[in-house]
Amino acid sequence: MNRWILCLTADKTDHTMFYVIAAIIAVLAYLAYVGVKQTKNNKRKRIEKLKAQYGNINTRVYDPIELANIAHYYQNHKEGKEIVDDITWNDLNMDTIFSTMNLTQSSAGEEYLYYMLRTPSQKIEEVEEFDSLVTLMDENEEQRLKLQEKFCSIGHTVKLSLSNYIDSFRELEATSKVIDYVCIFLLIASIVTFAIVPQFGVLFLIGVITFNIIKYYSEKAVFDSYFICIAYLVRLAANASEIAKLDGMDPKIRSYLDDLESHAKPLSKIVSKAKLIGTGDRAAGGSPLDMIMDYVRLITHIDLIQFKNSINLVKDHSDDIEALLRIIGYLECTVAVASYRRALPFYARPAFVNGPELKIDMTDGYHPLLASPVANNIDVSRCVLLTGSNASGKSTFIKTVALCAILSQTIATAPAHAFTTRFYRIYTSMALKDNLQNNESYYMVEIKSLKRILDAKDGENPVLCFVDEVLRGTNTVERVAASSQILENMAQSNILCFAATHDIELTYLLEDTYENYHFKETVTDNDVTFDYVLNKGRATTRNAIRLLKILGYDEKIIESADKTAENYLKTGEWRKM
Repeated sequence: MNRWILCLTADKTDHTMFYVIAAIIAVLAYLAYVGVKQTKNNKRKRIEKLKAQYGNINTRVYDPIELANIAHYYQNHKEGKEIVDDITWNDLNMDTIFSTMNLTQSSAGEEYLYYMLRTPSQKIEEVEEFDSLVTLMDENEEQRLKLQEKFCSIGHTVKLSLSNYIDSFRELEATSKVIDYVCIFLLIASIVTFAIVPQFGVLFLIGVITFNIIKYYSEKAVFDSYFICIAYLVRLAANASEIAKLDGMDPKIRSYLDDLESHAKPLSKIVSKAKLIGTGDRAAGGSPLDMIMDYVRLITHIDLIQFKNSINLVKDHSDDIEALLRIIGYLECTVAVASYRRALPFYARPAFVNGPELKIDMTDGYHPLLASPVANNIDVSRCVLLTGSNASGKSTFIKTVALCAILSQTIATAPAHAFTTRFYRIYTSMALKDNLQNNESYYMVEIKSLKRILDAKDGENPVLCFVDEVLRGTNTVERVAASSQILENMAQSNILCFAATHDIELTYLLEDTYENYHFKETVTDNDVTFDYVLNKGRATTRNAIRLLKILGYDEKIIESADKTAENYLKTGEWRKM
């Protein structure tokens, strides 16, 4: 009787286990089906989004921490390059220029785009190669979307600098996996115990799962940021292999994909060893199966084991990883720039000239950040001095020329109808501030900024520089005396200078070496209006005192100011009126 009861119980237990296993298989199959379906839907939505984005300005605002992280690739690779230094970058609001064109889909792409904008090319072959690829991407939507969809799959690291973590992997030491294997052994033992003695096994299983989760979080906390990095590397390497196999690609693009494949192959071990590492940072969105895998990782430590196995592999193949970042980043930049060109009102492919002549020839150049810019022309082979009233357009104009020059040498795109130049090293000295931290006055900051331009004059390529209000931080007499000599020295060196000033005296002192241009205004009794159109010659009007009247200042102040100014212009002396 007892034997019959035991057999019946055992048979019932066997059936229960069978049903449990069958239910688990059914759930997993359903989750797999849902995962595949969701993946297809995500891909379709991504492609629709990519089509809608193309040809638009990026309106997303980046916080300073994000921009600092994006800049790390540039910081780690600028050695030996001609760069847009920090003063010039900030003077021209280049963070915003970068942001408006940053429709990249991966960290590799956006970090490389930032790097490109800060390292102007000095070779015609590099600019022409980039331009030809940009044109290809723009003209071949099918090929472009194939690449973009893969860039989306690579995705972003979310507020982490990929470049920095790859470098830090070189110093990371592999750690013991003993505790992780112990956790797996205990989990298996508890499952077996549960199957044989359910009453005791369930407590053992709960205890082991709790222990494994606690150990998991304590271990992962040490490597958490590296997890994001290595998971990204897995996506990078896996998608690089898939990109290399894309069919129907133009031969010019194919040459880059072949190079990509040669560097992706050695990373196949990293992909196989680290493919189960999860970060919670999925480029394509999580599926139910992903959520299940997160729990599996918690109790089995399989991602910790694979991470530790991958450390030395990443260190051994860091050169191949760098190559993938460079190639994928470069290709994605061509797509981003192709889209940016579509978003501009109009643009020009720059023409570069050789020889000793310092040349800038701009037709209908405009500032790309302005909603309704006024386009201007200029054709010069020597330095330029700009005069004009306050708010007449001097600063905007020299920023426009500077941006045309930088964007021509970086992304082969000038915001103009035509732009002819040569290869320059580009500097500005414009939006300076006193440095309270280092106890430096505005004047000290200003003369240091100008000296760095003069110190750069002996390089292989000439300097193109832009100076706004030369030496505004000191008194009139010394300002005119010193600035005339600094600007004269620039004109006699290997420097093409565009300088804006209120000091009309400079237009006479420098008329043999600088071409004079000006902006003018229309003054009425109640208003001052500007057309922002560049004119040849020096400014002949002034509006500072007239603005006092428009804003309602006392007539006595205005009359006295007018008489004082007129007397100075006649006698060259300041007298109290």
